[in-house]
Amino acid sequence: MAVVMTVGLLDACSGKDEESGANAEAAASEENNANTEADAIEEDETDTEEEEVIEEETFANEVNVLDVGEVLLDQEAVSDFNEEDTILIEHEEHKYVESEFVTSLLDYEITYDPEKRTAEVYKGKGDFTYEPMHEEEEGALLDVGQFYLESMDDYFAPSDDEVDQYKFIEFEGKLYLPERLIMKHLETPVNYLRRDQTVEFGLRGEPTDVYDLGVGRSHDSMIYITNEATDVTIDGENYEQGIKMTEIDPISRKLQLHPESNYKKFSGFLYHKEGDDPMELRLLDSEREVIEVIGTIKPGEKIDFEFDVSGRDEIYISAENTQFKVTDMEAVLIGELQ
Repeated sequence: MAVVMTVGLLDACSGKDEESGANAEAAASEENNANTEADAIEEDETDTEEEEVIEEETFANEVNVLDVGEVLLDQEAVSDFNEEDTILIEHEEHKYVESEFVTSLLDYEITYDPEKRTAEVYKGKGDFTYEPMHEEEEGALLDVGQFYLESMDDYFAPSDDEVDQYKFIEFEGKLYLPERLIMKHLETPVNYLRRDQTVEFGLRGEPTDVYDLGVGRSHDSMIYITNEATDVTIDGENYEQGIKMTEIDPISRKLQLHPESNYKKFSGFLYHKEGDDPMELRLLDSEREVIEVIGTIKPGEKIDFEFDVSGRDEIYISAENTQFKVTDMEAVLIGELQ
């Protein structure tokens, strides 16, 4: 009887050990499964992080494609334009226009040599085709060390302050040109109306009053913006604001303006407000060389003007005493830029 009980006791203990072992194995299995799932989740997260890192390092993510629903050239709609095409992009606050589109539109040819890092600008469309070099990176900024300009028959290099404004871009296998190059050297202003999704080349739809540009570094206090009714009321019409030029003595008064190649046309009139002698109106370039002599006016008269300021960053408007006498002459300039 004692033997039977001992065997029974051993069987019971054995059964408990087997049960404990089974429980331990089950727990170990669950732990292994949990670790495996955790590893898998961690691997997935790692893969996702790697994909995100790769995506962040792609140049295309730095580019903002601007929506364009309409293109205007001198305020005339451009019919040869497909809204599905990406013609305008933005990168680090600089805008770029797709090369083939804009050179066809403006009848220019621009070539790019990636080995020499030079670009050439010619009047008249040619057959240059850009061969993409950065498709794996989905685009790139392209340095341009020098530009050859047919109009000057010479090379120029952007200044240190402007070098970023003259870089090209490869994006989606196409070449994009900086708006600074188009405005300055293709002599065509570029203006993007974000709300209207419209790109204006050339003339702007909304003119800018000349006094909104200020008076530059006009080197004395004899030229200033005025809104005095006695200054800006001319022939019965109040123009609200204008630029007054005073004490026009034997040397001329030169009003300095900075259109910064943003405009194509500068128009308005000069009013001979005060003085006994005739006054001559001239347009000068940044070197103060005469571009155009508009004409001569007598006291109480006004003379209309219209200047082409395409591609000009700086101009001077000169009012000159033609008699070279010391007199107290005054003039008021009213005008706008498009």
